[in-house]
Amino acid sequence: MKNKLETGDIKKLLIEFAIPSIIGSTIVMLYTIIDRIFIGQRLGAKALAGVTLTFPFAQLSVAAAILIGMGSSVLISLKLGAQKNDEAEEILGTQFLLFLLMCTFIVVIEEVFLIKFLNISGATKETMEYAVSYARIFIPVIYFQAFTYGLNGVVRAQGLPKLAMKVSAVGAVTNIILDYIFLYPLNMGAFGAGLATLLATAFSSCFNLYFFIYGKSKIKLQMKNLKIRKDYMLSILKLGASPSLIQLSNSLVTGMYNNQLKNFGGSPAIAAFGVMSTILSLVIMINIGLSQGMQPIVGFNLGAKNYSRVIKTFKLTFYAGFMISTVLLIIIGLFPDIIVRMFVNDPETIQVGKAALRLGLCVIPLTTGSIIISNFYQAIGDAKLSIIFSIIRKIIIIIPAIIFLPYVWGINGIWLSRPFSDTASFMIMGVFVMKTLKEMKASSVEKNII
Repeated sequence: MKNKLETGDIKKLLIEFAIPSIIGSTIVMLYTIIDRIFIGQRLGAKALAGVTLTFPFAQLSVAAAILIGMGSSVLISLKLGAQKNDEAEEILGTQFLLFLLMCTFIVVIEEVFLIKFLNISGATKETMEYAVSYARIFIPVIYFQAFTYGLNGVVRAQGLPKLAMKVSAVGAVTNIILDYIFLYPLNMGAFGAGLATLLATAFSSCFNLYFFIYGKSKIKLQMKNLKIRKDYMLSILKLGASPSLIQLSNSLVTGMYNNQLKNFGGSPAIAAFGVMSTILSLVIMINIGLSQGMQPIVGFNLGAKNYSRVIKTFKLTFYAGFMISTVLLIIIGLFPDIIVRMFVNDPETIQVGKAALRLGLCVIPLTTGSIIISNFYQAIGDAKLSIIFSIIRKIIIIIPAIIFLPYVWGINGIWLSRPFSDTASFMIMGVFVMKTLKEMKASSVEKNII
């Protein structure tokens, strides 16, 4: 019997897989958005600036989950497409242990060097207290994000995108409730916001673990498979490297942004950057969700050598992402003050934030294109090119822009550094993906002839 990924209508499949993935990925980002709204409204702009300084830790946490989670889901999709369920279970066992090892390493490093990291990121006396209070309790969240966000990709690979969405939704709703309780009735400050996220992610991760151990998962997490197999480990790390590198470089770049903003705008600019980066991260997560909806369809059909379906899936994903981002761009351009006021009521921060949103997010359709192209190469197993694209976009172009553009246009140069990077990288990546699609089309024609 044919799998629906191989024979079903691609538009319907993409809607079926992408919408729950978009909602699920957006819900993951709601953890950060909810924390920042509560902190900004309850504790003020300085507290929001302090928590913004900890954003690199959140990005590093997501990077770890993506590195192992997305790499594993690609491999598992390929194995399921090739009817090799036993090997898929072995990959799942390797994935679980890799999560534990990597998360432990990151937590120890971040806790030991927290103050140094915050100083490098641009902390001041007025923001350090908030940053430390939030970060100390937030750092261990990485474990539970790994088992929620990371394992959701494997849930989707089994054709269950709605279940992955529900798991993320449970955590987000819990986070909202706990944020209100800890920040208002209990008045626990930034520490309370971090604790709310920790408990909410722990709660949602339990659902995923139950599904893979006792639930109706097609592949089970079994003791006999809890071992790190070198061949699987290397493949997981290679395939997950590109999207993870995007998040990892975001962590580095965010630290550089905070440092430059400290020099060119102070705490109000850092708080405004917190708003801008939160909205940008929401845009990115929406498109990562769209890409995750694309991934199992592309992975399965690539394994089955149905190249024409791979091409069509990519094109539909690209057009959908471009349209969604264009709508978001219009909303951001028309209502920047309303968006900033959702997070903070400080007049100076609102004024700076309006410019940050309009300038910093002016090319998000191209940002979307770059993300989808990069994730497409990851989905077809071309880890090398996907990594190269990530390095070009997130390191080679943007870092010099952050350093030098402010000396030409002041603080506006900081906001424009990301649009500059995304435009240049999109043009480069577009040339390569057109060539890849042409080669796939030729292979599809040749297969049909044979």
